[in-house]
Amino acid sequence: MGCNQSKLECSTPTSTTTTTLKSQKPPCDLFLKILMIGNSSVGKSSMLVRYTKNTFSDSYTPTLGIDFCLKTIEIDDKIIKLQIWDTAGQERFNNITSSYYRGANGVMIVYDITNQESFYNLKKWLGDVEYYAGPNISKIIVGNKCDLEETRAVDFINAKKFANDLNIPIMEVSAKDSSNLEDAFLFLIPQIIKTWVPPTTLPMPMYSYLISYDIYLITTNILVSKSGELSILLLLEYSRLKQISSDYL
Repeated sequence: MGCNQSKLECSTPTSTTTTTLKSQKPPCDLFLKILMIGNSSVGKSSMLVRYTKNTFSDSYTPTLGIDFCLKTIEIDDKIIKLQIWDTAGQERFNNITSSYYRGANGVMIVYDITNQESFYNLKKWLGDVEYYAGPNISKIIVGNKCDLEETRAVDFINAKKFANDLNIPIMEVSAKDSSNLEDAFLFLIPQIIKTWVPPTTLPMPMYSYLISYDIYLITTNILVSKSGELSILLLLEYSRLKQISSDYL
């Protein structure tokens, strides 16, 4: 969907969906892990923070390895806990991010509509998704920064043709003014539920275990890393994510 369009440029879920941010932490019906991937500087971190915290900053700080935020929503009377991962786009972190495809339920592949190279690299990122997560994982392609129409470098008609040829839905969003961003997640999540998640209640101990397992993966990468710089960065990530998960649980 283009930035100024009101409907998704593909088939939409047949069920009516609503979303509500929960201030409390009730037991969840479903736990979903969603990855955001794409070139560095396409705005993944800004999208993540805008969607989960409804804030935006013009300052840019590259993600060091990985980052995640948690959000609880309600769709069709189901309490759903989202663990949304922002993976670094820099090539030197590929040995980290490959671990995070394991256990993912859905993937948002992001490009920058003002950066042609980020669009061309979608093929590379989609190849990674198929290799690490399999061809059947739920996916959506998202063009960020659609508020910058005057500097557009990727025509939406061409982008839509590319996505349609692969049978992947596509939308344009803006992390800055939040245009279409929630719609993108609300399209992806029901698709995940329909194709991936069994209709069972996820016990909270299992939810805690899944977050702990992601932290374990970071620890493993610290131990096997041959780069001193990378080990330090991973150690910092481990400490920070452990604190986030303990605060939430």
